[in-house]
Amino acid sequence: MWFLHSSLLWALPAALAPVLIHFISLRKARRVPFSDLRLLRAAYARSLPTSRLRRWLLLAARCAILAGLILAFARPVLRSDSSGVLAAAPGEESTRLVVLADVSYSMGYRPHGRTRLELAVGAAQKILRGLKPHDRVAALSFSDRIEKAGPAGRIEWSSDAAEAGAFLEELRPGFRTTDFIAALQPAYAFLRDSGPGRKAVLLLSDGAAHGWRREGAQEIRTAVSAYDPSVMLFGLRWDGPAGNAALTSAELLFGPSGAPGVSQDRPELQVRAWLAPGDGAGGLERELEVRLGEERVDLKRLRLTPGRETETAVRLSGERAWAWGLAGLQKDALAADDVFYYSFWLEPRPRILMVQGGPRSFETGRGGYFLKKLFADVRGGLLPYRAEMMDVVQARRARLSEYAAVVLFDFREFDREFVSSLDEYLRSGGGLWIIPGKTQDPSAWRGLDGTLPARVGMLDGVSSASGLRPERPLSESGSQRRLSWTELDLQNVSFRRRYVLDPHSDAQVWFRDGAGRPMLLQGRRGAGRVLLSAAALDLDWGNLALKPAFAPIADAALGYLTGFQARREPRMATLGAPLVRRWSEQEPLPASAVLRDPSGKRVPLQVMGRKVEYETDTPGIHRLELAGSAEPEFTAVNLDHSSRESDLRPTGRPPWNGLRVDASDEDFMRALYGRELRDPLLAGVLLLLALEVFLANASGALRRAGILGLCGFLWFCRPVEAQEGDKFVWSQLRYDGNWDPYPSAPAEILGYVSQVTSVLPSPQRRSLTLADPLLFSSPFLVMAGTQALDTLGDDELTRLRAYLTSGGFLWIEDVSGLKTGAFDRWVRRTLHLVFPDSDLRPLAAGHVVHKTFFLMRDLGGRVAVSKSLEGVDWGGRTVVLYSRNDVLGAWAKDALGKPLFDCVPGGEAQRADAKKLALNIVMYALTSNYKSDAVHQPFLLEKMRSGTAP
Repeated sequence: MWFLHSSLLWALPAALAPVLIHFISLRKARRVPFSDLRLLRAAYARSLPTSRLRRWLLLAARCAILAGLILAFARPVLRSDSSGVLAAAPGEESTRLVVLADVSYSMGYRPHGRTRLELAVGAAQKILRGLKPHDRVAALSFSDRIEKAGPAGRIEWSSDAAEAGAFLEELRPGFRTTDFIAALQPAYAFLRDSGPGRKAVLLLSDGAAHGWRREGAQEIRTAVSAYDPSVMLFGLRWDGPAGNAALTSAELLFGPSGAPGVSQDRPELQVRAWLAPGDGAGGLERELEVRLGEERVDLKRLRLTPGRETETAVRLSGERAWAWGLAGLQKDALAADDVFYYSFWLEPRPRILMVQGGPRSFETGRGGYFLKKLFADVRGGLLPYRAEMMDVVQARRARLSEYAAVVLFDFREFDREFVSSLDEYLRSGGGLWIIPGKTQDPSAWRGLDGTLPARVGMLDGVSSASGLRPERPLSESGSQRRLSWTELDLQNVSFRRRYVLDPHSDAQVWFRDGAGRPMLLQGRRGAGRVLLSAAALDLDWGNLALKPAFAPIADAALGYLTGFQARREPRMATLGAPLVRRWSEQEPLPASAVLRDPSGKRVPLQVMGRKVEYETDTPGIHRLELAGSAEPEFTAVNLDHSSRESDLRPTGRPPWNGLRVDASDEDFMRALYGRELRDPLLAGVLLLLALEVFLANASGALRRAGILGLCGFLWFCRPVEAQEGDKFVWSQLRYDGNWDPYPSAPAEILGYVSQVTSVLPSPQRRSLTLADPLLFSSPFLVMAGTQALDTLGDDELTRLRAYLTSGGFLWIEDVSGLKTGAFDRWVRRTLHLVFPDSDLRPLAAGHVVHKTFFLMRDLGGRVAVSKSLEGVDWGGRTVVLYSRNDVLGAWAKDALGKPLFDCVPGGEAQRADAKKLALNIVMYALTSNYKSDAVHQPFLLEKMRSGTAP
């Protein structure tokens, strides 16, 4: 505690004067013979404990009065960082203040119209305006690093507070995360070298716990090497919870190597969303939109659980080398983390030519039937190949070089011309798989003698041994399946007939049957690869086509023939990390490379050392355009979610002095300069004087009455509970049915109200029923509906009438878009029951609601059903307002912030009128008939003549 006139403290011993006088006045009682009874009674009364207590209280009160007077004239000043020692106030010294502005993406949180960064800068401006001319200010912005340090690009003192304020006004939330230590370290180091004086650091941040990385809020003394306890640290204190939902990741799933049931040509995008703990007790529903390229592929509602990640999968479509796009969650107060971008490169699927021997090859139970199901399943195809079915006549005209592999099956004999084409195809590097047919003549194999990896013998009958025995690991066969042969129950495969195969010396056996005879072999023909099966796939030859091993064996065979590895590379990066594109020695280098960022800006890149490298500072899809490439390469850049920047829960025990955002200057000056206690001390002296007079002169009965009166006064002066203060609360009526058709509309309206008026809306919407105790604490109530509700009971009708006649306002919105719908009939019937003496009538063009804020000439909405508003009047005001043009629907937006519906027939002009009407209705509920006063008439007439609106 400091004293502005510390020399007066030498007079403090004078406060003991009443004690000295008390002891001096103590005299020994004299002996008086035959004293009267009055003296005896007085002596007895003075000896009672209550009398002794009163004398000591008088003595203490008199000492306290003198001490209070002396301290009051010494002018004590109490500071929050005071050590409790009495000292003289320091001389006039300047203040050195460093302002740290957090520009991480969490500062873009916009609960009602303005971001937290805008509110924080406004709080700082009030502090800067209160500084003295000789005070010095330095300002810098930070995220997980120092972004910009002062007007000159480094930490230095501004010429004045106005220059620092101008620097802060230009700041906008970025896309990086928060690290308090990264900002506090240079700030304390700068102040350490700034010389003597009063020093302070002002942290303009949301104060969330995610800003402390490894150190933690309570370890600032050790984490900041230049920490000085004499430097006062200030931070902002935010009111209310900050709920938030975010998209955290996206992954592409494939079959057969991905999730079961997911096809190769129609992969699924698995999206993960996260909801902040405590944001909605039972969870919240949000709309999720997924786009593939520029095309919307799905729009669904996602149920989010507080504190947990929620997964959902969306089926993608289309044959493309690049799968890129975005997943967007319904926009909330922090919109930056509601979008997640994805990009994957997919190895193009090879083309396979399936050549059958006859038209009956695809009959049920035949080998062609089962082969066709591998590529044309209801799920889109089990194997990652594009198969084309042809007969031998069509195959003669086909260009075999365009296919990665050819499969011959169910042949009775082999066409010589086609065999010649196959041989040339194989020598040039193609792949061939030959599967016998049901009625194939053994002599027909002779035409392929130079191509086959084995000599084909006669048909063999039923084998007593069943099962398949692999000779080659699955990992070496070309299959991309994450399993092994032992998982496929090969022992249950059986064959009724087979061709006897005599492998050539250079052939390799893949499978043998239970008796050890070859069933599938591989060989070479020039640069090509050949596979030969010993048995047909028809059911009367065996059961392989019915077993789970069939698809993996076919996948392995085609993978061996084509060299296809089903490679898929996620091309996604975290914002801030450099993106690097490397070219292998086998890849040709592009002559030039140009990067096009999400905003469309093109940046030429230089290829050095067979690579290009570039920085990313904006989330979105980045396109790398290479000379000679028909299609650019796509990279998705997303926000960094590793530090939980989306979790806006505040620091538990922050190391700073908290400042109220709306009273930052008052709190800052009080904490920095202290609070003078002269007036409270003088008030205390007055109370002690009254107590002294009361104890010295009042009788016992009067003293008791005074004590009871003082207790009663203090009880009546106790603090009372506030309801919502001066904030406007959007309350919406909840009922059984579709009571909330547009969940995003209230937040959009409240943001608009905050932007264009001085009304301060509450960020949280309130939903209640007619039986809710909060009904009479909610003067503004909205009801939206599309269908008829159940008839209200007598108690509900009574409460609704009591609410409306006691000052409440009800806005009913018919969102059905129908001229005469079930909801409209229910509204008219119910309002007649509530107000049998007041009818629902169209409001006149001169009604106050049409000019409360904007001068309305046309009524907007999603549709144009009615040309006028309707209402119920009671007590000189409109207590119920009924609109039928779906005004709320005009406010509804999707996850990307775009309108969900077109406004018909007037388009965007009709939407603008809807926004004006919604604001007028809110302002009418707050001000009633205020704008109808005569003082406003000249102003309104002038606006009407000029064609403008306030």
